[in-house]
Amino acid sequence: MGSKQVLPYQCVVLSLHNTKWRDVLEVQVLEEAKQMETVIDRHTYLARIGRLVRPPRCIFLPKSYDWEERFSKAIDYLPRFLHGLPVEVQVSLALRAVNRYRPNYEFCNPGDQRVSRVVEAVETWLNDRSEGNARLQECRVGNCSEPKGYWQFLEAVSLLRYSTLRWCGEVDRLTVATASILEGCIRQRMDDIWRADNPRDYEAEKRIQEIDEILGVNGDRLSDEEKRRLEQEMDTLIEMQESSQRNNIVVRAVACRELSILTEWMREIADLYPEGARPSRRTIRMWWGGWDDAERVLRG
Repeated sequence: MGSKQVLPYQCVVLSLHNTKWRDVLEVQVLEEAKQMETVIDRHTYLARIGRLVRPPRCIFLPKSYDWEERFSKAIDYLPRFLHGLPVEVQVSLALRAVNRYRPNYEFCNPGDQRVSRVVEAVETWLNDRSEGNARLQECRVGNCSEPKGYWQFLEAVSLLRYSTLRWCGEVDRLTVATASILEGCIRQRMDDIWRADNPRDYEAEKRIQEIDEILGVNGDRLSDEEKRRLEQEMDTLIEMQESSQRNNIVVRAVACRELSILTEWMREIADLYPEGARPSRRTIRMWWGGWDDAERVLRG
């Protein structure tokens, strides 16, 4: 029967059992051991993301299979991967994601220079912060709902400008902003594919979301007749819809492709910065807004 393994810090504690410094050193060594336990290899997060978005092998999916939930869980790993990375690395990754979608946007909106100005300003910032900050202050993204259909990408561009300019001294805020930029660029492509594949259901879904927002934000200001009319319109649109974005197999394929490309970029970072620290509950609470969500993310 083998002897029980004794860890190094336990040897120190045992050897100092009868000294007056035992308690102090024990606490210090245990704290160091605890800190070591919080270190995690960033490649672990990449493996988890890969498992979540891996295409299922079976043709007929079980009812319990929820692709949107799996995709959302994969997205939840982004800030945890980014946590603790240098500011320049996070900004560069966000800029890379924006630049990947940028040709699509500029092809469809050739006269719009907002994106190119922000991109050039951030590139300048990566080489010279003072000059970059000055150029970022001159940039204006403005109304993200115009042109129609690109608000997720324009929100990502606006957030890239703001976070680079304002949050480089607040790493936790920058981390969640970077994760939002990465997600926004992916979801913009998902929107594009769904709009091209099924424009009727796409427009119906956008109108349903618009009505839901009107009823939620301005419901108290509407008359009963106005509420009834909007609710009837929503019911009609829901009955008319034959599909949704989350059930569109083409959208899923593009989302998985984009997330796979992103994870390859992240793998390059993980090779350079393999060791990451698990975010504290306080940090996760700031990211997701509540202790219940923080516990869910920690367990995930």
